Amino acid sequence: MERSTDPFQQEHDPGTKRLQERIRHLVEAHYSLGQIAVHLTGQQPTGAWRTRLISRRDWAAWTEDGLPDPEIEQFYSFVSRYPIVAETGQRSRQERKKTKAKTKRKHVPLPEAKQRRFHPKYLLLPLFFLLGVFGTYLFDRYDGVEKLQTIATSTPEQSETEKPAVTEESEEAPAAEPETTPVIYITATNAQIFSDAEQTTALYEADFGDRYTLVKEEGDVLELTLPNGQAGFIAKSATTDTLEAKATTDSAILDFVSERLDTSWTDVPVESWFGKSKAELAESLGAPGKELKDSLHTYLFYGNHFFILKDDKVIAIDWTNVSLPEESYRSLELQLDLPQGKYTSSDKYAMQVIGSNRVRIAEIE
Repeated sequence: MERSTDPFQQEHDPGTKRLQERIRHLVEAHYSLGQIAVHLTGQQPTGAWRTRLISRRDWAAWTEDGLPDPEIEQFYSFVSRYPIVAETGQRSRQERKKTKAKTKRKHVPLPEAKQRRFHPKYLLLPLFFLLGVFGTYLFDRYDGVEKLQTIATSTPEQSETEKPAVTEESEEAPAAEPETTPVIYITATNAQIFSDAEQTTALYEADFGDRYTLVKEEGDVLELTLPNGQAGFIAKSATTDTLEAKATTDSAILDFVSERLDTSWTDVPVESWFGKSKAELAESLGAPGKELKDSLHTYLFYGNHFFILKDDKVIAIDWTNVSLPEESYRSLELQLDLPQGKYTSSDKYAMQVIGSNRVRIAEIE
């Protein structure tokens, strides 16, 4: 039997009240109506409303004030037609941050300083100091006289040999600055990397923001070193060696991922998955829905994201079907911001926005 989609008819139903509360939390986390529907029912909607992002005010206006909104009504009708996925009981990393109790440091008064009494022993300290200075003076004077007597009685040959040798090597040479390895970044979408300088045999298809070590430049062609050590060649026009801003922080990238991307599939921080093997992923998440391989990497697909593995270790996580407005990226210090993608990096991580609907976070090797 189909449930009523009128929120005012169901306001006293505890199940409906909890459903609306879950939807409100997902709205506040900037999920689209389609993503919320998939999260709650496991079903993929097809209506035009699925790409809409609503605000908490929009949701409250429809559920509490009764203002009409056809797209929200279609969304709620869709959700109401299916069994709602049970909550796991695990709170997201962002919720745990918001609900963490703030502890107050207790003020502990400092003990009052005890009044010190003057003691005659303190008179001895200046006396010992003066005796030490006077003894040092006498020792230096006697030592200087003894050296003068030794020089006066020595032969000219002896005095010459006692002079310290001065060599040019005694001056310390300035330390050489460490050499930096030149790096280039892919600025094209689906850029072809070839196995030869003539670019006749395609070897690998690189994504926007991929970075490689530059070996040398020959005209309009660059020779690169691929992650497996193999040489690759690419057109210079598909790359850049200049970033437009300074690197951001690790926490800025990780906060963006946890707040803007779908992390409902993991109960641990996203960065905990780096370094995991295929077997460890299967043990925690089950078998992947699809597995692909190329000459460099293995790709394991799980729902709306996939893992990229090199040498059986996760080195990147890629989210697909991402729909975020441009203003979502303003919290980041973007080093590349082009129509075909965006890029920023920190000490440990690189974040690539590939095209209009893919976001990748990778460990920098």
